[in-house]
Amino acid sequence: MTAPHTIYRSQIGSYLSYPVKFSELCDLLSPAMEERGIGVSFSGVNVPRQNEIRDNYPIVAAIYRANNPFPFREDCTWEIEVSPVPRAIRNQVREVLLPALPTHILPWLIAKRTSGWILTYHAIRVQFDTASKQLLFHEHNEI
Repeated sequence: MTAPHTIYRSQIGSYLSYPVKFSELCDLLSPAMEERGIGVSFSGVNVPRQNEIRDNYPIVAAIYRANNPFPFREDCTWEIEVSPVPRAIRNQVREVLLPALPTHILPWLIAKRTSGWILTYHAIRVQFDTASKQLLFHEHNEI
């Protein structure tokens, strides 16, 4: 396994901010970050436009790719994608996200897996619901 590392970091507008830092992910998701050699991408794909208000904002996704289709990420079977949020709600997001990482994402990362599980794609995605100011979790398991 490789050490946790940043795969890439997208440049984002000044009205956006990433809700968690790489060092915080490493601290909150240890020992999984080291054991799995998780790559972290700070993705600026599908970000809200300036002054756009959404009901839900994607925040974090923990992903396992059995057959990684991205040649530039061939060493990253495990990945965490962090998406930016409007700077105005960053503190609200952090308030619920930071405690949720070790209680919801870490157990998913370190769970014992069957040999069948490791042959397919899996993800747990976290969104921030602006109405309730809570996190929404969605687990995807490819069959």
